[in-house]
Amino acid sequence: MQRQSKMRIILLITIIFAPMTNLSADTDNHTTRLLVNSIDKMSTNELRKRIHRNLKKNHKKVLTYKQVWKALKYTDEDIRNSNNLILLYSLRSTPKTAQDRGGRGPNQWNREHVWAKSHGFSKKYHTAYTDLHHLRPTDKSINSSRNDLDFAEGGKKHKECDCRRNNLSQSTGTWEPPDTVKGDIARYVILHGRAL
Repeated sequence: MQRQSKMRIILLITIIFAPMTNLSADTDNHTTRLLVNSIDKMSTNELRKRIHRNLKKNHKKVLTYKQVWKALKYTDEDIRNSNNLILLYSLRSTPKTAQDRGGRGPNQWNREHVWAKSHGFSKKYHTAYTDLHHLRPTDKSINSSRNDLDFAEGGKKHKECDCRRNNLSQSTGTWEPPDTVKGDIARYVILHGRAL
């Protein structure tokens, strides 16, 4: 495994395991090195099992689909303007009040299931349906373009964002998000792809 990829994985795992290991802002470098070394020695399968176990143990709160709207207004709030939030693919700051309410207005935002519902939890009673680890506010028309396409590189540039869509056939294709959010998306996919 390349060193850069391994370091990204270690950073991700450190973030995930921080609550489990009682790490805090004042944790010394020695403790952090011990954590990284223990993760570095795990097999891929051991690492996946430990992530899954930690998620099941520590994530008990299930939101309703209606509560997700409110939560996203906090989790993705624009730090420069508290009346706005940042949309996932366009990276655009948009008013929280532009929430999709079923109309056809321009620049509305809705909830993007980064790990597509069709990939394993299409019913509202499934816990992952409202899991904030992979729900993000997204421009409604961009979300519609992405649909449930899997992520991959390449394709035709989208007119509203720095994304690319590759139509392999009428029913299949791929979606490439902007470089600046690929790390976030990789984390969502890893967590949900293995947790289902």
